[in-house]
Amino acid sequence: MIQLPDDYEYTFAPLSRAMDRLREREKELAEKLAEEPEKLTVTLATDREEWFQEREKAAEERGFQRGKELGDALGQVRAMTSCDTRGEARGATLGVARCVILLLEKRRIPLQSAHRERILACADLKLLSCWFDRAVEASSVEEVLEG
Repeated sequence: MIQLPDDYEYTFAPLSRAMDRLREREKELAEKLAEEPEKLTVTLATDREEWFQEREKAAEERGFQRGKELGDALGQVRAMTSCDTRGEARGATLGVARCVILLLEKRRIPLQSAHRERILACADLKLLSCWFDRAVEASSVEEVLEG
């Protein structure tokens, strides 16, 4: 007895069905050949062209689907990377903003809530660094922020 592989149905069943269809088509063509030999050439050419068109369309659809899947995956990776990068940048700016506020507080320079909000809302790392440098020697928040 022949032992069939476990994945026989998945791997070989489609091939077996295709072979069955080919055998049926072969019988039909043999009958046509017996009846009208001149039409057989046209039928074979038409069948061949249709077969290639079907295969080409199926390959295109598979390629399109695979491209879409890869594009979706790449988009997700880029989105995550972009979010991570933006998150890291925002974290860095918040860290410097908190350092500016802490430095002003340690130097006992009075801060109003509007000043705190402005410093914490700033997303420009260069400007925050400039404010930090000014906060080292400034005597008021206005000197730091307006410089």
